[in-house]
Amino acid sequence: MTEKIQAVGFKINWSESNVADTHTIFKTWRHIGQHIRTIALNAPKGGAYDKTNFTITFADEGTYNGRLDIQHFTMPYPGNENDLAQHVNSLCRFYTGELCPNHMTEEDYQNTVNNLGPEIRKEYADFLETYDIPETDGVVPVSLLFICLGCQQPFIEVDLNRLCGRCLYDQEAKDAERKERDEARAAKEADPLYPILREGRTAVTKKMRQLLRQRSGKTWSVTGGRGTGWGWLDISAPPSRLEGYRMIEADRIELAELLGKDRMIHCQGESVSPDNWWPYLLACRGDYSND
Repeated sequence: MTEKIQAVGFKINWSESNVADTHTIFKTWRHIGQHIRTIALNAPKGGAYDKTNFTITFADEGTYNGRLDIQHFTMPYPGNENDLAQHVNSLCRFYTGELCPNHMTEEDYQNTVNNLGPEIRKEYADFLETYDIPETDGVVPVSLLFICLGCQQPFIEVDLNRLCGRCLYDQEAKDAERKERDEARAAKEADPLYPILREGRTAVTKKMRQLLRQRSGKTWSVTGGRGTGWGWLDISAPPSRLEGYRMIEADRIELAELLGKDRMIHCQGESVSPDNWWPYLLACRGDYSND
């Protein structure tokens, strides 16, 4: 049996609720379910609801667009209970002829489905066969409200993490960024050029000259500034190849190629700030991935 395609993103496009998050792309049924329950805390009572349009994106880039009517959490819509997974699953099964709602007789239901035509029934049957739509989003109904440790707003808790869906999403994004930074730092420290960087300006300028000469077969000037410009480096042709303190065009073009630049180097050379010693060290080696 072919494995069904999983949902990978959930977004609220528009809602009558002023607490609905229309910016975050939630990653799981549980996270969007948690946020919907939070919206339900402020939804109207007495049979009214907050119309909410949503989009579900699947791993094959397929999408499902729909509308969920979110009622106050104390008055869930019969058969729905503000559960997005249950809503989509039930609606699709309604159109396939598999699920008769409580407010209809079986005869009326079958007449309604038959009037839709076989094409509609097949479309929804194919959808359920292709995509994994769970019967529930897995959010356990609770009667207690919690205050999010991040934004300090009330929410319905899901995983005992004490963060609402939006703050949990932000935290996961920060964790991913931190992991990426840690991996980049580890790769940098493992690079053979890293000890040169740690030695300081003299070692860096010497290594840059060496790397440029190895790759081009020509001598290049790499010098450090003085005074307030001490940390700045200047990469240029040596004095013997300058014309009145200016680089000739051929050297400007060649140095640009050596440093991986898409523009000609300035006639007075390339200035490197202290923050850019590392990417320029790599560029002198021919590695432009950190530019």
